[in-house]
Amino acid sequence: MKTLNLLKQYGFKCLAYRYLESKDTAARSAAYQQNIRHFLPTEEELQQQKDIHFEYAPKYSIVVPAYETKKVFLEELVDSVLAQSYPNFELIIADGSETDIVRKTLSRYDDSRIVYLKLEKNTGISGNTNEGFTHTTGEYVALLDHDDTLTPNALFEMTRMLNELSPRPDMIYSDEDKLNQATGLYTDPSFKPDYNEYFLRHVNYICHFLIYSKELLDKVGGLDATYDGAQDHEFILRCAAYGARIAHIPKILYHWRIHPDSTAGDPNSKLYAFHNGTRAIEKYLSSVGDPGKVSLTRDLGIYHIHYDLDGRLKPTKLLILGENEKHLARLRKAISTEDSMSNLEITFKISDTALSSEEVSRFDYVLSARKDAVPTSSGWLTELLSDVINHNVGMVSAKYVHNHRILCCGGMYVGPRQTSDMPAGSVIPLYSGLNENFHGYSHRAVDVTTNISLDPMYFSVMPAEVFLHLQAIKDPYQLCLTLNRDGRYVLVNSQVTAQVNALDIPSQLSSEAQSLMRDYDPYYSPYIDTKKGQFLL
Repeated sequence: MKTLNLLKQYGFKCLAYRYLESKDTAARSAAYQQNIRHFLPTEEELQQQKDIHFEYAPKYSIVVPAYETKKVFLEELVDSVLAQSYPNFELIIADGSETDIVRKTLSRYDDSRIVYLKLEKNTGISGNTNEGFTHTTGEYVALLDHDDTLTPNALFEMTRMLNELSPRPDMIYSDEDKLNQATGLYTDPSFKPDYNEYFLRHVNYICHFLIYSKELLDKVGGLDATYDGAQDHEFILRCAAYGARIAHIPKILYHWRIHPDSTAGDPNSKLYAFHNGTRAIEKYLSSVGDPGKVSLTRDLGIYHIHYDLDGRLKPTKLLILGENEKHLARLRKAISTEDSMSNLEITFKISDTALSSEEVSRFDYVLSARKDAVPTSSGWLTELLSDVINHNVGMVSAKYVHNHRILCCGGMYVGPRQTSDMPAGSVIPLYSGLNENFHGYSHRAVDVTTNISLDPMYFSVMPAEVFLHLQAIKDPYQLCLTLNRDGRYVLVNSQVTAQVNALDIPSQLSSEAQSLMRDYDPYYSPYIDTKKGQFLL
C-alpha cells in the first residue's frame, strides 16, 4: 500500500530518482553513525562543562506539551533533560491526557525542576503549549516535543552563545538528527545554515532545538492554534517579521524521534500540518510586503511560492544581455507564454556593446546571460522576476547544468579558512556532478530559492544599479560579497535551470573579494564536503 501511495504521489520516473538518491541519504547516515563521536560530547567534556561558571547564567523554561505519551518516550525525554551539563532550568510538562499515564510516569522523579501541570482539557499542541508558557519563570523558553530528546550539552551550548554574542540573540537554534525508534540509531543529520531568509520561506529548516527569550515571547505572543501542525514554522516566521535577532549553533543538540505515528516517520500522517504551513508562509509574506500564493510540492514540507508578480509589477523595463546575435535569438525563443506580462517591456542587446551608465539607468532590471547560457525550464522569467522585485534582493541566479543534464553549479560555497585541502578564499561550486533530478541536501538543489554567498553570474537578473556596480568592478564574486555585506540578498532559484557549456571558475577569490569575506560561509554548514560541494561527511 505504501509503495502504491508513493507511485501516486511521485510517478514512476520521479520515484525511481528518489530511490537512487535515497542511497546517498543512507550513506550519509552510515557515515554519521561511524563518526557520531565527533558530534556528541564526551563524558570528560560534560564534566568540564559542569565546572564552568558563566557570567550570564539564564534560567531556561523547557515546555513539553504532553498527550498520552508512552512511558518509554517520556522517561527518555525527562532523563535527557535532567542529564544536562548546565543545571539552571525548569521542565514544564503540560499534560492534556485523558488518562493518568503521564502523571504516573513522572511520579518516579524527585527533582524540584520538574513542574507538572494537569490541564483541564486537551486543547491541542498550541493550546497546551501556551498553557505551559503561562507558568514559565525563566529568561529563555524552549519547546521539546513529548517523544524527542536533547543531547546533554544542549543548554550549555545555548548559554555559551548567549555569553559570546553582543547584543544577545532573541532566538537560537541548533542542528539536529533523528532517532530511529526501530533500530535505536541516530540517523539523517540535519546540518543547517545560519539564518537563511529565503530557505525559511520554503521550508522550516530551523525546527529544533530552538530557544527564544521570554521578552520576545511576551511581545509576539504564543503559538497560534489555527496553524496547528505548522505552529512552530508560523511562530518562527512571526518572530522574524518582528525583527528578532536569530543565531545558529552548528552542533547536534536535538534528537527527533522517528516512529510510525510521527511526522518524521510519515509526513502524510499529518497532512493538515502542511496545509497550515502554506497559510503560515502566506501570512508572513504579506507581513513583510512580498505577498504570494504558497502551494505544496510532492515532497511535503517543501513549499513553492508564487509571488504576486502581476499585482506588484509596475510598468517595468528589462534589459537582457547576451553574448552575440545567435545567443540573443536563443534567449528570445526561450521566453514562453508563461512569461507573458503586460507591464513588462524587454530590450535585447549584445553584452559587449558599449553601454553607458545613462542608458542602463533607463531600465529597471538587467538580466545578464554569459557564456551562451540559455534557460531550459518553463516560466523561468516569471520565477526570476518574482524574486528580484522582493524587498532587499540584490541579485537572483539560476542553477547551471551541462548538456547531459548534470548539475555544474547551484550556488557556491566560499571557504575563507585555511585548511589542509582548501586554501583561504577558495570557492566551491555546489552540487557539481549531481543529476539534475536529484534534490540535493535539504532539497536545496532543485525545489527552493535560497540565500547564497557567491554565484558565477552566468545567468542572473539584478536591479539596474547593481549591474552598474558590476560594470565598475568587473568581478561577480566581489559584487556578491558586497551585496551580502550591505544587507542585500544574493539568491539562487533552483527551479530555474540554465544550460552552459562550461564554467570558468577561479580556484581562489581576488584579494579585493577576500577582504569582504566573513570567518565562514553563513549560508552553508561547516560540515560540507568541500571537494564535492555537497553535504556529506
